[in-house]
Amino acid sequence: MKEYIEFLKKYLSSDPEALTWLLSYIIYVNAIDDIIDNKFDKDDKMRKLIIIRTFELALHVFSSEFYIKNMYMFFPLMKFASNSYMDSVIFEDAKEEWKRNIGDVLRNEANNIVLATIEIVSGIEKRIEASLQLREFSYNFHHTKEGLPC
Repeated sequence: MKEYIEFLKKYLSSDPEALTWLLSYIIYVNAIDDIIDNKFDKDDKMRKLIIIRTFELALHVFSSEFYIKNMYMFFPLMKFASNSYMDSVIFEDAKEEWKRNIGDVLRNEANNIVLATIEIVSGIEKRIEASLQLREFSYNFHHTKEGLPC
């Protein structure tokens, strides 16, 4: 995780507002993933509080000045990342291997938000430079050493 933060800082350190916004967005989408995956101890009260806090975090993410200034770029990406995430949830337990494989790829669509943020702050060439490294970070974070989704 430290490597990932350093990666983000490399491209976004010139704009602390962008880096803060992106980190908030990443926490937000990971919290949604935890809710979907029900990654809670059997503590129902904690589950409820995490859901409420996730909604509260969304208010901060989507009212941020950085988001509002760049909504024209972020909104369509987020809309389709959400759609891809829904598809991935449907496909993750499919009988057909190809559907599970497609679902595994689709769950990483939010990486395009990271790349868009890098492009806004550092330009197209830096976004292109960052892209493959981001995909590798994402793969390693979401897969076991054996290559299985986790």
